[in-house]
Amino acid sequence: PLLRREVSERKPAHEPFLLAYTTQPGLREEVLNAHLERPDIAIRYFHAGVTAPEIRLDETLSYHQIDGKRYLDAMQHCRALVTTAGFE
Repeated sequence: PLLRREVSERKPAHEPFLLAYTTQPGLREEVLNAHLERPDIAIRYFHAGVTAPEIRLDETLSYHQIDGKRYLDAMQHCRALVTTAGFE
């Protein structure tokens, strides 16, 4: 199956943030630029280059270390997902 059972068993609860996930280093700058254009939109960004569980850049942008459980929790609650695929 394309989605793990843990994903299909969760109940969505939309909160006002976007979830982003990428592994390519260059896309980190793209997410930051999008944030700078629309700082009013909260983004939780999971990226392979993050070395701490969470790094808060400002009130609406936070970087997150790759963590399967925390990612699924965020995916369950986000209002939209931006990704290059390949993780969950």
